[in-house]
Amino acid sequence: MENYQQAYVLVFEYINTFYNTVRIHSHCNYMSPNDYEKLYANYKKKAALIAG
Repeated sequence: MENYQQAYVLVFEYINTFYNTVRIHSHCNYMSPNDYEKLYANYKKKAALIAG
């Protein structure tokens, strides 16, 4: 690590690109955002099939 600024950027990127996408969130019904989006996508596919 060269300096504080580089360390800050690396930690910020980790939190925003990995950690926040896999940790559970209360607004996602205590699911990770990735899992919630997969569930929603499956729901939309099933609804489209039913609608014809």
